[in-house]
Amino acid sequence: MMPTKKLLTSLLLLFTLQAYSSLNYADAKPENILNVVIHVSHSGKRIYQAALNYARHIRNRYGDNANIAIVANGSGIGFLNSKNTYVNKIKGLLNTGVKFSACNATIQKLKTEKKPIPIISGVEIVPAGILKVLELQQQGYLYLHP
Repeated sequence: MMPTKKLLTSLLLLFTLQAYSSLNYADAKPENILNVVIHVSHSGKRIYQAALNYARHIRNRYGDNANIAIVANGSGIGFLNSKNTYVNKIKGLLNTGVKFSACNATIQKLKTEKKPIPIISGVEIVPAGILKVLELQQQGYLYLHP
């Protein structure tokens, strides 16, 4: 790419980002509610932190004009363990209306393997996490996977 073309491309990107950043989503009309499901299906501090950051950023930007659901299943179920380091952050998000769901199929599997985990209070236990994700997508929720 020629230097001039790179400069023009960079300027176009900058102006586009500036235009989007100036939009005030907190003033969105009620019919413009953002519905997002964040699917946590793997374990790891980076994944857990990313899920929390996604939810926090969406809540901060859209306020009450966003419905946010976080669903944990498989190895991601540890995210909702009441003994993990993210409990206070999760409870804080619960207090802002973020809905958390834990997969009962995973919970039961861990119990049979003699590895039960306590789930944070306020988290909904659903029969199957993946089915919850699919149901939310059918309802128009956008899918995020950290």
